[in-house]
Amino acid sequence: METDLSECYRILDVESGASLEEVKRSYRELVKVWHPDRFTHEPKLQQKAQEKLKQINLAYEMICAAGPSPQAPAPSDSQESETTTHYEATAHDETTAQTPLVTKQRNNKTFVWAIAVVLVMALIAVKSYQDGKNAKFERLRIAAEQEQNARQEAQWAEIKRYEMQVKVEAEVAQSRKQAEADRLAAMEQARKQAEKQIRLQLSQQFDAERKTTFPGILIVTTQPSGASVTIDSDMPRNSPLSINTLMPGKHRVSIALQGYESLETIVEIDGAETTDMGLVQLQKATGSLEVSSIPSDVQFTLRLATSPLSAALIKTGRSPAKIDDLPPGDYVVTYQRSGWAERAVNIPVAKGKIAMSTLEYKGGSVVLTSSPAGAQVTRGGIAVGVTPLTLSGLPTQKVEYDFNMAGHEKVTLGASVVEGQSITLDAVMLSFDRIASAREIKNQPKPLTQGLPKIDPTIPVGSTAVVTFVVDRNGSTRDHGCPVKG
Repeated sequence: METDLSECYRILDVESGASLEEVKRSYRELVKVWHPDRFTHEPKLQQKAQEKLKQINLAYEMICAAGPSPQAPAPSDSQESETTTHYEATAHDETTAQTPLVTKQRNNKTFVWAIAVVLVMALIAVKSYQDGKNAKFERLRIAAEQEQNARQEAQWAEIKRYEMQVKVEAEVAQSRKQAEADRLAAMEQARKQAEKQIRLQLSQQFDAERKTTFPGILIVTTQPSGASVTIDSDMPRNSPLSINTLMPGKHRVSIALQGYESLETIVEIDGAETTDMGLVQLQKATGSLEVSSIPSDVQFTLRLATSPLSAALIKTGRSPAKIDDLPPGDYVVTYQRSGWAERAVNIPVAKGKIAMSTLEYKGGSVVLTSSPAGAQVTRGGIAVGVTPLTLSGLPTQKVEYDFNMAGHEKVTLGASVVEGQSITLDAVMLSFDRIASAREIKNQPKPLTQGLPKIDPTIPVGSTAVVTFVVDRNGSTRDHGCPVKG
């Protein structure tokens, strides 16, 4: 209990046993210092102040409930009786000093028990007194704490009510302020709307006058540029152009450019306004030409039919090809194929049309055969193939082919190839090992002058000697021999 009161004095910042006047004075000072309303803008400090103020109030209530410091209790009647009995027992012991030992020991035990009983009863009495005092103090403490809590709750309720009132008043003020702002905004909007309506009416009146009295501006831009632009009956001008002297109304605009289709349109001009026709895309007044050949990949040239042969060519290339943007007219396509004569084709080209120029190289064919078959055929030293063989697509020309076969004489045959026709060349291969007829000899045989052949003397008499030689087509002799038969 003393410890609790000491803690209470310490919380109130006064010395233990201070007078109630000092306690009240210190309590008032601490309440002013730790009042939560001083910390409304700092929630954490306000919460700590509330806890501290709660401790201060509880300590103050406990000290006030305890009153002045208690005095030591006076001894009770039972304690006086025990003391008297103790004194009497002591005196009796002094007078009976001659009692036997057994009786003396019994009296000592009784005395000890009596002292123990007295001590126990004293302890019980002190404990009962202390418990009662503590219970009373606890009840006072609980009552003080409950009262303090009730006061704090009342204070918080009052604070909450005040805060709610302040909040409501602020909301009402804000609503009034917003209503006033809305009213002023509506008035400003109405004023602006009226001004806008007046400006619009004035602008419409001005526009109506301007469109009927002020000249307008016309902008003409063409692709490609440089086109001749004529407005009504004025002098033509080249595009792009801008004219600012046209009176309001409809005007005829004519656009022309060489190689392109002419354009004519009606444009309405508003007074003091700019009318832009945008980019006028002129359509070319041209045609196209497609050049092809069979077979393809043939060199060609293109020129105007009316231009001289020495004039510059319009186009050169290889078939197939397409030439666009040709002005209408007659053109000449000249085909040039290696080994073939040049071919010229006249082609008319019309505006917006695609002309076609096609040339087919038909050629002639040569069929090469030999007896026997399998002869190697060459032309100008270049191998052509092995008989039988057919060569197609040949241009009109003279041809000559050599036929060669091992063990046979070379045969040379020639002919003229005609386009669209077929000719056959058949070579008869003559073997070297044969007896040629006299008509196959081109020149008369030359005389053979030779001495008598030498005959082996061991050959018996009556044998026959045969002289052999070969005469070629040139009339020369070779492979002389003189075999002897028995």
